[in-house]
Amino acid sequence: MQHQLYVRGRHAMGSVITSVQKVVTVAPLIRTQATHSFTFRLRSYQDLQIWLDENSPFYDKKTLLNMYHICVDKPFGIMYIHLSSQDRAEMFWYKFEARLVPSEDVAPKPAPLGQRPEALQQDNPTEEDAMLSGA
Repeated sequence: MQHQLYVRGRHAMGSVITSVQKVVTVAPLIRTQATHSFTFRLRSYQDLQIWLDENSPFYDKKTLLNMYHICVDKPFGIMYIHLSSQDRAEMFWYKFEARLVPSEDVAPKPAPLGQRPEALQQDNPTEEDAMLSGA
């Protein structure tokens, strides 16, 4: 019954708030349905490993571990993760006070459709140019 509430409840516009002291007490099926996560200092290595494994699609484990320690090593520290956000820069927060964006997380912005990046235009001829030059 509890699994159905977590998995199907959101389709009926139902919300469930779960507070646990150990990550492993909540089934993985339930943890993967979460839209928000509040993480305080984890008390066991097992909980930390599960937390890192489940959040590693967003950043590598080393970066996540650094972000985790930035948040929880301070008194009353908490990390908030907005799991349904499409933008990683808006996903991780320290106490709702500061966004956590690693310095190496500067992704290049995609070029507009139908327009090639300048570096590619200079280095590689287009198919049309190749046909004109006889290549």
